Amino acid sequence: MKKYVLLILLVISIIFLPNIVNAEDEDNTSLKIMRTNKENIVPNFDKGIFKYYLTVDNNTNSLDLTVVPENDDSKIEIIGNENFKSGTNVVEIKVIAPDGNSNSYKIYVTKTNDLEKANTNLETLAIENVLLYPYFDTTITKYNVSVDNDVEKLNILVVPENINAKVSIEGNDVLNIGDNTIIVNVLAEDGVTFRKYEIIAHRRNATEQENFEEQEEEEEEQLEVLLSEYNEENQNIEENEINNNESDNNNNDKLVLLFIIIGLIIIFGIGSIYIKKKKNKT
Repeated sequence: MKKYVLLILLVISIIFLPNIVNAEDEDNTSLKIMRTNKENIVPNFDKGIFKYYLTVDNNTNSLDLTVVPENDDSKIEIIGNENFKSGTNVVEIKVIAPDGNSNSYKIYVTKTNDLEKANTNLETLAIENVLLYPYFDTTITKYNVSVDNDVEKLNILVVPENINAKVSIEGNDVLNIGDNTIIVNVLAEDGVTFRKYEIIAHRRNATEQENFEEQEEEEEEQLEVLLSEYNEENQNIEENEINNNESDNNNNDKLVLLFIIIGLIIIFGIGSIYIKKKKNKT
């Protein structure tokens, strides 16, 4: 009887499981692949990042795109990737899921004859006493940080590569408990080209802060133990080296003494032979 029940359950799972999986994927509006025929698009493609930036010369009038949705049944619409004008052009890649939901990835393409004036790269992006994750790179536009419960504002240092570019910061006035979105806006010298760097700052609540401090204490204790073991090991190595040096010195002293004794014996022997020869002559 149990065998028949298991067999029936297996047949049901084979029939209905694919439909369940497909139903869960019906609202998937993500891209799996997005490639262009131009280099230096910023940032590198990530399905969770929806804004990209590209600067091209005046000879570029269109953008060739290769896009593949995660759900093969989703539809793709590409808008604005031809007939570029001077200045900023917005290329929209719209992903329409089977259930009708949609999402858009946008590429902001600046067409210019002066690439330096269109430079929106940052030379420095840093926060006082806070580590960015991932580490800062001008081609990365999204970062995460975690701050203490009592931190209400971040001290953000921003330096553009082009000193004539303008920088402004939004969302850093008062940090709420939990996640906060801080936007660093860079407007290029040309007054048209722009880029947004996003920082998700998580301000810990009281419980998280307590757990964080406890973890820090544990890590400090572990570090102290490791340092103590390291120092003890180094001390043992130094003592062994001293003992070995003393042993080597003792051995060297013994060798010197042995050579002296051998030398005296040789000298005494030669002297005895000389005296005997002299007596025999007389």
